[in-house]
Amino acid sequence: MPPGKKRLPSPQQQVASVGLTDASRANEVWQLWSHGNVLKTVPDIEPLLASRNSKTDPAQIRLQRYLDDLQFAVGTLPSDQQLFLHMQIDVNKPERLLHHYDLENYLTPVVGRFGVGHFIFVSATKSVGRGSHLTIGYAVSLGHYSALEGWSDFDYHAGSGATKKEWKEGIRNALLNTRPQLLPPGPAFVHLVWRCARQRNWATLWKPTGDAMGPVLGEPSARNPFNPSDDRIVSLGLHLNVDDAMGYDVDVGMWWRSV
Repeated sequence: MPPGKKRLPSPQQQVASVGLTDASRANEVWQLWSHGNVLKTVPDIEPLLASRNSKTDPAQIRLQRYLDDLQFAVGTLPSDQQLFLHMQIDVNKPERLLHHYDLENYLTPVVGRFGVGHFIFVSATKSVGRGSHLTIGYAVSLGHYSALEGWSDFDYHAGSGATKKEWKEGIRNALLNTRPQLLPPGPAFVHLVWRCARQRNWATLWKPTGDAMGPVLGEPSARNPFNPSDDRIVSLGLHLNVDDAMGYDVDVGMWWRSV
């Protein structure tokens, strides 16, 4: 194994580690998380994608009813613990596995309903024919890592202003400047990590960061580089590193590999 690199359990076990490429942050290390003791599992769910439709739209009504049912099934979560949330998504048909049905759109409404402040690690996988379930429990530390064998990686100080287009443009341009190799067609594993202050709603960072991954996931339309082929991600891990000294700034780390 090359010096400075650590071997971790396989991505099927829902863990990841980090390698760095940004020379300006060459000593950066990240705190990674995994699943610990389970508090609650809700089996046989029928996951729904996020909807931006009006409150009276049938799709939005179905989504809110689904979230109500999940919240009732899980009950009250401890407020003084660092938790994980994991979703196993059964897309039912093979043609859905790599087209549409992206994992972040399943996770966002569920985490939003329970309260993003409960969670320091959020993950999801999708498959065909394995059933769908939700699991919540205690997050456990994997330690701090500065390199990961077998994964490609990227590290960037994204700064503030995550709601602005310029923020994700900065991430994409920096990633593009590293001349990454485009992943071959097919399913992909991705892990993302953010370092930010605790008062930030870190779930709002998920989409703009993912939107910037076109240089490695592919960009079907040159006219819209911020609509990458993220629907081919079949295993997604989202990690939070809390650092109140960051203020409004955000650091971003990415790792990706083919299945």
